[in-house]
Amino acid sequence: MSTSTVNQPRRSLTMTTVQGVKWSTAATILTALMQVGYTAIMARLLTPAAFGVVALANVVLRFGGYFAQMGMEQAIIQKQELTKEDIRAAFTASVVLGVVFGGLLILLAPASVYVFHEPEVVPVAQALALSLVLTGLSATALSLLRRGMQFRTLALVEVSSYIVSYGGVGVSMALNGYGVWSLVAASVAQGLLVGLLAYMVTRHSVVPLLSWEHYQPLWNYGSRISLISFLEFIGSSLDTLIIGRVLGTALLGVYNRAWMLVSLPMYMLTTSVSKVIFPAFSQVQADPVRLRKVYLSSVTLVAAFILPTAAGMMVAAPSWSTACWVRSGASRFPCCG
Repeated sequence: MSTSTVNQPRRSLTMTTVQGVKWSTAATILTALMQVGYTAIMARLLTPAAFGVVALANVVLRFGGYFAQMGMEQAIIQKQELTKEDIRAAFTASVVLGVVFGGLLILLAPASVYVFHEPEVVPVAQALALSLVLTGLSATALSLLRRGMQFRTLALVEVSSYIVSYGGVGVSMALNGYGVWSLVAASVAQGLLVGLLAYMVTRHSVVPLLSWEHYQPLWNYGSRISLISFLEFIGSSLDTLIIGRVLGTALLGVYNRAWMLVSLPMYMLTTSVSKVIFPAFSQVQADPVRLRKVYLSSVTLVAAFILPTAAGMMVAAPSWSTACWVRSGASRFPCCG
């Protein structure tokens, strides 16, 4: 018996998409504002080197993450006829991949010393490897929420988990002198909370299913998505790798926060729209004419967000740069991002 095969009428899909964009954008903006406040606080409690170490560890984590996820989330959303067996197969694959690549990351993390020349990265990367397991556990529930276009629920999960993990766990640990481990704990805590909250609101079977018949279509689609995402990751991570290796973690921490200040608004806006558009595309994939209309509308919507934001950032750049840099030790350090 299929679990999500009912086609929504045109008006219903349009209205659901618009509401989804509103909720996704609201959550994105609120999270961005909280991130600015969180980083401003942490910049006064931690050194730039702490942010640099985590930035390098996150490169290692993202490298393993693309293989650990293998596009299962997108495959669940995209599949037209999704059965309970498909869900069980996707959950099993996500958990197994998360455990396997999380374990490999722990074992291979010491090799990062030869790449980054920063021994401090090793234990941080090993601790963050737990995030791959947590992602595997939560991926199916989050995918089902996105497939069902339940973006109000997703927004509440995202915002509440950020408040507790970063505002509660991260800041509290930093105030108590845990240094870089406060950043690590906040990240892991968020992954745990997201998984728990998502599963609470969209229960699905967690009984393992080892069936190539149900896994194959998910793998065929998801592996292509994973490969494309991995290639994008390689291109976007070269600057972090080069700066971390050549200039060290302190300057990388400064660069990382400054880059976040510049890229965060664009990233947040495009992400909030793309989270909604992909499920909408999936629901009309069998209708080329309607799919074309939805695609053109989405491009217009993204442009309507991005162009005014880019113009505003150009005008406000000097005042933002002055307001958002504070002293941290001997280095100038961005508190926004």
